[in-house]
Amino acid sequence: MKKRDEERSLILENLRRKLISEPECFSGKNYGHFARDCLYSCTLWGKSGHCRKQCIRKRSEPKNISLSVRDQESFTSNMYSKPAIINGHRVIALLHTGSSNYLLKESIARNLGLNILPYKKDLYLFGNQLNQSLEA
Repeated sequence: MKKRDEERSLILENLRRKLISEPECFSGKNYGHFARDCLYSCTLWGKSGHCRKQCIRKRSEPKNISLSVRDQESFTSNMYSKPAIINGHRVIALLHTGSSNYLLKESIARNLGLNILPYKKDLYLFGNQLNQSLEA
């Protein structure tokens, strides 16, 4: 009974705040603050006091490095993905689409036990930025 009364009073308080045009939090659906100031816990780390955008854990994680994975045996067409097992790991594998190279995160290649070697060609991204590329 007490919980029901608390929920009812919270709903009434939110309606009152909405009527007097207080800012609404997009994350927590509460009134009185914006999402950037929300004190709900971070979705990456799970700690309160900051949101995902301000998370320091995100900054300390290694940056993604693009890899080139070539499969010279697969020549199927019109199929893009298929469940597969690579080195004993169940994955959704991208099948041959006519491209000579595929991009894969370095951490995934390491988890699958793929041999990572330097790639001979440079990989340019949007804005003509040169990106480090490796071959597996």
